[in-house]
Amino acid sequence: MNHEWLLALRARLGVAEIAKRLAHVPRINAATLRMTAESTILQVSPRLLQEIANGSDAAPLVQPDTLADTLQMWRQVRPGRPLPLFHTADRVHDAHEELTVLVNRGIRRTFRATTLPRPPFPGTSIIRPLTSVSELRREGRRQHNCVGSYAARVARGNYALYRVLAPERCTLGLIRRGRKDNWRIDQLKGPSNAAVSAETRSMVRDWLRQAAAEPTRPIEVPAGVVEDAEDLPLASLWDGVRS
Repeated sequence: MNHEWLLALRARLGVAEIAKRLAHVPRINAATLRMTAESTILQVSPRLLQEIANGSDAAPLVQPDTLADTLQMWRQVRPGRPLPLFHTADRVHDAHEELTVLVNRGIRRTFRATTLPRPPFPGTSIIRPLTSVSELRREGRRQHNCVGSYAARVARGNYALYRVLAPERCTLGLIRRGRKDNWRIDQLKGPSNAAVSAETRSMVRDWLRQAAAEPTRPIEVPAGVVEDAEDLPLASLWDGVRS
């Protein structure tokens, strides 16, 4: 388990509502721990939380990434509105799909295909950078994920996305930390945010280590990009995503 999540658990136990929820689960597995660390635990009902806690660590009923992405997109589409409370895993997945469609519509209206900066690393035959908004949207549709919602972060030069073709099909997200050339893996997920194999993770880490050792080009952020994801004009596209 992630050491940072364990440290966050201690802090979250001081929140009365979170402590109350955890008091009724049979165990704290990896999914429950991460949801607690990220405070997304408050957006699932007690019954659904028990089902998640009883589930497999390898294949949780609700992927924490999927829940976090769904809530992130909700904030974009419905800024200032209360977050939903999910009662079933199906509703989390349905809301994720519905919100992804809305976010992609807003991105298509907001961004031009040429607004993204060059990726920090050129990629290889099996790890290919996504270099335009249309490619982000296409990747999101094919992989059933919300990478399109990261367009603003990519446009600012703080995030980069890649399509991984082997040893399995997945999407890679890199985030820049501190120094301009300090890139780290933020997410590496298969279709519908499924976990990837240890072989895939090891291969991507080796690629990033080698790529980072090579001289990198400065990232040039195009003029006129949207500064924050919340700036995307998505509220008008809202058609009633339910909880």
